[in-house]
Amino acid sequence: MRFSRYGALLTACVALACWACAVDFRSYADRLDRAETPEAKRRVLREMSLEEELDSRLVGILQAALEDEPSVESVQDAEREVWARAVLAGPRDATVRANPSQSAARIKQNPLYRDVGIEEGSNWMQRAIERLAKLFQRGAPEPGRAQLPETLPRTDWFVMLVWVLLGLAFAAFLAFAIRHFAWQRGLKRRSKAMMEEDEPERTGDEWLALGKELAGEGRFREAVRCLFLACLLRLDEAGVARFDRGQTNWEHLVRIEASPRRPKELDFRAPTTAFDRIWYGFKDHGRQDYDDFEDWYTAVTAALSREAA
Repeated sequence: MRFSRYGALLTACVALACWACAVDFRSYADRLDRAETPEAKRRVLREMSLEEELDSRLVGILQAALEDEPSVESVQDAEREVWARAVLAGPRDATVRANPSQSAARIKQNPLYRDVGIEEGSNWMQRAIERLAKLFQRGAPEPGRAQLPETLPRTDWFVMLVWVLLGLAFAAFLAFAIRHFAWQRGLKRRSKAMMEEDEPERTGDEWLALGKELAGEGRFREAVRCLFLACLLRLDEAGVARFDRGQTNWEHLVRIEASPRRPKELDFRAPTTAFDRIWYGFKDHGRQDYDDFEDWYTAVTAALSREAA
C-alpha cells in the first residue's frame, strides 16, 4: 500500500494529537533501522504493541504486521508509520534541530521515504506472485520430517502426462489414417474391372484353354482367373446374366443371384469369394486353387445343361 499524501496528513494529525504521550517513537524508529531482518523488525513492533498509550490507528497497523503470515506491505506500513511519528516528534540533539537541511537529508536517506510500491515492484503482480508462493509453501514438507525422495517433481509428471496423451492421440490418428487409406485401396481394388481395356476378347473355350496352358507353366493365379471368366461367359451364353468386362466379380454375382433363369442348385458365391481372395488379395494356394475352380466350372456347365434340358 503506497504511502499517499492523505495518509501522511492523517498520520501527522494523529501524531500531533498524541504529542504528549509517553511513547518514544524515535527510539523505536532507530531500533527498526538497525533491525536487519523482517523477523527482527517484527520483534520491535511486537514490543511496541504492548505500549498502553497507542491510538486505534496505530494499533490496527501493528496488528496487521504481527499476523501469523503478514505481507511485506503490512510490515513496511508499520515501519513507515513509526518513522513518520518519530520525525514529527523532532530530533533528539540540538545540532540536528538547528540544522533543518541535515534533518531533511536524514529523512531522505531512510528507505521508507521512497515509494516502495514503485521502486521495489510492490504492485498487484508481486502480491499475486507472493500469494501463489504461499499456496505452494503450504504443501511443502515440514522441517525435520522424513520425506521419501521423488524421482520427478510434480510439474515434470504433469508435463510427461501431457506428452503421453499427445503421443496416444497421434498414434490413434495414424492408425485411423492407415486403415482409411487401406480401405480406400481395397475399394479401388474391388471396383477394378474384370478385364483390362486393351485385353483381347475371348470365348469361353478360349479362356478355358488359356487356363490349362497357364496352369502347365505354374502360373496358377492367372489360370484361376481364366476359369472364372470361362464360368461367367457360360452363364452369359445360357442367358442367366450378361457378362460385362467393365464390372467386378461381385457385380456379376448380384446379377447372377437375381436372375430368374439361374438354376436353383447353382451357388456361385463360393467361387466368387475364392476368386476375390486369389486374384485381388494375392493369396493363392497353387495347384489346389486351380483344381477347385476346375470343379466349379464343371458344376456350372452341368447345372446349365440340366436347366436347358
